[in-house]
Amino acid sequence: MTKFLNTDQSIFENSLDRFYQDKTLLIAETNKLLDFNTSKFLCVTRPRRFGKSMAMHMLNAYYSKGANARELFAYRNISEYVVVEAEFAGQRLNEIAHKDEREQTQAKLLEQFKQQVKSSYHDQINIKIHDFSTYLNKYDVICVDFNDVHDHYKDYATKHKDLNIVQYLNNSIVEELKELYGNSVELSSYSELSIVLSAIYQKLKKTFIILIDEWDLIFRDQPYVQDHKLRDEYVDFLRSLFKSAGTMKAISLAYLTGILPIRQYNSESSLNNFTEYSMLDPKNLASYFGFTKSEMERLCIENKIDFEQMSAWYDGYTLNGMHIYNPYSVVQSISSNLFKSYWTKTSASNLAFDYILGKYKLCNEKGIDLTDQLENIWISLLVGEELPTDLDLFYKESSTTQLISSIDQLYGLLINLGYLTYQRSNESLMNCLVKIPNYEVSLAFKYELLNNRTPLIQNNDRPIVQLNEKSQALLHAIIEEQDALKVAQIVQDFHNNSVENIAILEYNHESALRFTIQTLMFFATANAYFVEKEIASGLGFADLIYMPKREYLLEKSPIIIELKMNSSALSAVSQIKEKNYKQRIRLQSNKPIYYVGIGYDAKTKLHECRIEIDNS
Repeated sequence: MTKFLNTDQSIFENSLDRFYQDKTLLIAETNKLLDFNTSKFLCVTRPRRFGKSMAMHMLNAYYSKGANARELFAYRNISEYVVVEAEFAGQRLNEIAHKDEREQTQAKLLEQFKQQVKSSYHDQINIKIHDFSTYLNKYDVICVDFNDVHDHYKDYATKHKDLNIVQYLNNSIVEELKELYGNSVELSSYSELSIVLSAIYQKLKKTFIILIDEWDLIFRDQPYVQDHKLRDEYVDFLRSLFKSAGTMKAISLAYLTGILPIRQYNSESSLNNFTEYSMLDPKNLASYFGFTKSEMERLCIENKIDFEQMSAWYDGYTLNGMHIYNPYSVVQSISSNLFKSYWTKTSASNLAFDYILGKYKLCNEKGIDLTDQLENIWISLLVGEELPTDLDLFYKESSTTQLISSIDQLYGLLINLGYLTYQRSNESLMNCLVKIPNYEVSLAFKYELLNNRTPLIQNNDRPIVQLNEKSQALLHAIIEEQDALKVAQIVQDFHNNSVENIAILEYNHESALRFTIQTLMFFATANAYFVEKEIASGLGFADLIYMPKREYLLEKSPIIIELKMNSSALSAVSQIKEKNYKQRIRLQSNKPIYYVGIGYDAKTKLHECRIEIDNS
């Protein structure tokens, strides 16, 4: 039984549970790239637990000669689509089409080609139609899951201490190839995988598909990451496999997955012929990793789950305008019937939070040290602000995981790790806004910031500690004490003295006051409440509604906060009543509702508060 060569479909088959979503059109995308110059080399990078491994094992089940997978794919999406290909004089155009539209697609490609070649050659343009069965189980596939390699190697290394993990991988695959092709090709004197593949191709014209999951494990995980000699040997292994002239022809498709883009590992020269499909630039593969909105809606209906809460907890990743949900957390939430943090306990949190907590020095575009300002940046993001950035800087040559030096590069790193998401105003990455994607990630930020100490600031003067204390005091003053004077004083002190240090907002504007309240309320409410701002309810739009999460509906009271500039707190509460803002809340909760009106004077900077309780 082989470990790497021509394995069967069992791993993919085992993933076909009640949560499985059909991602088989990814196969059509890779079929387009088979033997297609350098396009046949692709690397997909996503955060951990976003479906990379499932997709790779799906490709193995489809292509591998060791699988018998017709029944697995015959009734899935891939069976409804074809790849239409036009070829002439070494040039190739192709496009995915529904099988009912292949004639229109064929005509479209033919017309494109006719514009490129002389009319006398029109009849020599070759049109081919590839359906899902064309390549089904037709390839020798080398399938490497580095997490499994790591586990296998630990046992192997106890008996062969002179061989490292790269040598173990190379030798294991070479042995399997020799067993399969040793009678047809003289391979006994060869020990390097790249040379063996080249020899088989030269003699038999056999080509291979190479699938590597978590290809970057050696660059990022213990115990390998500090072994520079091993890393150099791994780079040489990759270069010989994917850059040598002999193996370039022997490979029909190379499909790698990882967590961070190739450039982040100082290995670009080994893999610079790969096209990257990352969180920052997913291209046409955005929908194949994670759950899409339509898939999520269907899962919520099937499992009788609140779609809005599911979205608030696990949505937020927008790729090419498409909403992507964290698949691991969604599955765990539905299985346990509980909304809470799941993914952040399994993801690459050490790397992310080393930077978030200020372990490494960071500067702005002018070279000014920002390390001691990081907490204020995270506070702004935690309360829902979107901050401007130039994400092109993430791809600068110096932007490796060891050399992230600016806040823009850090934003790019955290986006790829899944801790931030972004929105761009145009096709460029230069003008983007970053934000925290959802409640799950917000709670991870909150926990780490409150429970860890940075090397620079290790006392209770930290902004995050002080803000947490103010937050708890404010909520207590509203709910437990109904002390309007105390609420007004806490808000006034923060609005007048602190908010300018956290966000660039005009003081004399309602948005600044709303930001003040959101910031103050965040730490006390993050675990138990959803916050909605400028939300339609009754006859108008409430400034802020704090709605208990589903598991707290029976014990926590909703809160409506209305803000008034140059007007009284009484008028703010009156507006809550007149506009019937409670209508939205009463659809979910019968608990008493706290009406909080806050007014302030733009000239005197004095604040006032009024609190009323609605039991109706």
